[in-house]
Amino acid sequence: MGRFEIILGERWATDRAVVEKLRAQGKGQGAFDFAHVLDVVDIFVDGANVGAAASADAIACLTRDLLAALARLGAGEERKVAVPFYESSFELVFQRVAEPPASPARAGRRGKTAKSPASDPRVLVTFFRGGPSPEILLRNHEVSLRDLSRAAAAAARRLASQIVRVNRALAEAAFVRDLRQ
Repeated sequence: MGRFEIILGERWATDRAVVEKLRAQGKGQGAFDFAHVLDVVDIFVDGANVGAAASADAIACLTRDLLAALARLGAGEERKVAVPFYESSFELVFQRVAEPPASPARAGRRGKTAKSPASDPRVLVTFFRGGPSPEILLRNHEVSLRDLSRAAAAAARRLASQIVRVNRALAEAAFVRDLRQ
């Protein structure tokens, strides 16, 4: 298992049109669509950037979808989830690794099977581009669900903080609150 990291682009904050729309929302001058926050998402595996080829996508919405997918995996609602990128044909796929059955040595006194107390589900990560020139950039890379969720949560908090730096009033927006939590 290797190190997995998600870095959301910060170039959107230098886009005057996006920043002005964010500031206008804080002054009550119209609604802001977070799909306008476009940037590149970098995905690092063991220090190598496998996401560098991705085009600028709606990273605020992509981050929300990523967090929701990981929450469903963590809750056991789904065993496999896909997170499509917005403006491109890239997609991240997460699949829980089946947990091995408890060994008889770990069985409880009454013959019940016991789970490992600190079991951390494992996830296979695949990142690919579909479309006319399909390409698999990362295939079945095993990571801990806890580490993956922490990386996504940290990326979401950084994005939310950047948005709030542009417009403090957006700290109370439901979308930004969700990213921060």
